[in-house]
Amino acid sequence: FPVTIAFGTADFSYMGWAKATTAGGYLFQWDNPNSASGIRISMFNSTTVRVTVTSVVDRDITYSALTGTWNFFVVQRVGSIIYTYINGVQIDSFSNTTNLSGTDKVLTFGYNGNSTLNLALWRVSATAPSADQIKKIYNDEKALFQENSKAVLYGTSTAITTVVGVS
Repeated sequence: FPVTIAFGTADFSYMGWAKATTAGGYLFQWDNPNSASGIRISMFNSTTVRVTVTSVVDRDITYSALTGTWNFFVVQRVGSIIYTYINGVQIDSFSNTTNLSGTDKVLTFGYNGNSTLNLALWRVSATAPSADQIKKIYNDEKALFQENSKAVLYGTSTAITTVVGVS
């Protein structure tokens, strides 16, 4: 089903988990494939995260241990600042007021042929969580990504509160 994700100049956030044995490929991208206008984040190499807004590379961020382990990524805009977090810690910020709108864009995850890229629990929001909320989300979810971890779904409701599309 088509979904319009056009934040304009408002706040937004993209967050989720990624693991790759080799670098390369986009964790996510929301753009027009013909014009490369939008936002994307990639594991550029084994120690560099690349955050791109529109067709300009805005930031190459050095972070050790990107490959071979699960990492929790958050890219969000609050006001006119884009923040990048890895594993609950803010690692970069920069000013950006790009109008991220248009109906010609497509949201894709795990794009660009990196067959070693694994993704989990990705979400997109028209709000931006606080630094404390990001740290809490990371701490709540990190146990799911430890070797031999187990998870249990519980509760009394059969209502579906989240829909995840897989193609």
